Amino acid sequence: MRRLMILAVPVALCLACASTSVAPPPMAADPTNVGIALSLDQKVRTSLNLGGDFIPETVFFIRLENASDKTYKNPVLLASNYKYAGPGAEDGTVFALNLPPGEYAPVAAEGRMKEYEADSTPEKAKKVIVFFPRVVLEKARTAVSPGTIGYIGELRMETVSTMKGADDVQMYYYTLFSGNEKRTGAYKEMLLRTLDSDYTVYVAPKYEKLANSKERQKAFLAAYRKYFRRSNWDGHFAKRLAELNK
Repeated sequence: MRRLMILAVPVALCLACASTSVAPPPMAADPTNVGIALSLDQKVRTSLNLGGDFIPETVFFIRLENASDKTYKNPVLLASNYKYAGPGAEDGTVFALNLPPGEYAPVAAEGRMKEYEADSTPEKAKKVIVFFPRVVLEKARTAVSPGTIGYIGELRMETVSTMKGADDVQMYYYTLFSGNEKRTGAYKEMLLRTLDSDYTVYVAPKYEKLANSKERQKAFLAAYRKYFRRSNWDGHFAKRLAELNK
């Protein structure tokens, strides 16, 4: 069985930021490096009666070798490395910065429930991993040209609480993340989710919608460009906006 390899996106020294409460984005280490952004609008249930907004802390991407690459099964993952947390921030938006140019697709997201704090009760501290179905990868794969920021769009999937109905791509990444952990029966799993603070909730939702029209991309990039104004990514935003305005 192939082992999961999660690669941290290289991060260069950050610029000083006037606000101490908002971490600045990492510097672009090379002018040809690219960034990828994704907004995730996802709800999950951690038990039969408990659910809410899922907030991704990390989104995992794969780099596609060529246009004919449609297996979507790659044990080498690139992890997002920046979330803007200041005024106007969207809880579900993440960036992977300092990637080489190329075509990318998101495969999974790790995070928590919005209303739960890490120091609260075990149930409220549950880690959740969401695996994206094959159709999402097909619709979301995005080619990012040198020196730009690519916005994949806002992804919405159905609310789920289990891996039931997972497709082959979701099961592939579930196996990599979990080590092919065998799931228990539904009743026992609900007890474990409630009593075991280290129990990871894995879910395999189905696709609902990906909002990534040209106008949606332009609006997103224009809004987030101002949050990156103290970094050297401004030109990357400008270049991609110019591409979209052609």
